[in-house]
Amino acid sequence: MSDLPALRTEIADLEDQAGQPDLWSDQEAAQKVTSRLAHAQGQLRRIEDLRRRLDGLSADTEAERAVLEARLRELARKIDEMLART
Repeated sequence: MSDLPALRTEIADLEDQAGQPDLWSDQEAAQKVTSRLAHAQGQLRRIEDLRRRLDGLSADTEAERAVLEARLRELARKIDEMLART
């Protein structure tokens, strides 16, 4: 599932179910709820972690681009100075 709002809604629903006082009156159903909840929470953590990594890469790329552009401007200025002397 990659629909984050739906995944968050499912987690909230499962948390509500898991919080019911009579959850363990049906052990099989309780195990299904808690297992699905753990799986959905893990899936959400992995998706959010990947998004943070992607955002970090994007920020790194933008910062690197800015540094490279500054270096290129400096090199172009030095080349212009060298050409002006000849």
